[in-house]
Amino acid sequence: MLIQAAKNKSINVYDKKTMDKSACIHPCVHTEGSAVTINGPRFSTRCESFVHKAMGLDIVNMTLVPEVSLAREAGLSYASIAIVTDFDCWKADEEHVCVDMVLEQFRKSIVHVREILLEAVALIGAEDWTKTIEANKVF
Repeated sequence: MLIQAAKNKSINVYDKKTMDKSACIHPCVHTEGSAVTINGPRFSTRCESFVHKAMGLDIVNMTLVPEVSLAREAGLSYASIAIVTDFDCWKADEEHVCVDMVLEQFRKSIVHVREILLEAVALIGAEDWTKTIEANKVF
């Protein structure tokens, strides 16, 4: 679910067919969760992070909007690959996030992201998405 705080509205952006394909690519695929998108580029303050956690949100990011909303309006299935770079907002004993920490985590994760993308492109190309796109058009 994507929560658009300004409108206090939830939009279901989950697509079972896309998620099932993703799950077979990598074992660390999460099929549920809530994200908040903040203006960036910047890191959340600890206070903001604790507020987001208290709201029941699972991840904080800067990149799902407007892409996810535009994809949904176009009837396109959408999947996001997120690299978790830090847990400083969930764990009081964690060091506060900095750019160097984020870049190091990206460096460690990029091999897995490449593998996921290569397999995903092959799986996506093997499907006829015509009916799915028509069914997705809800606006």
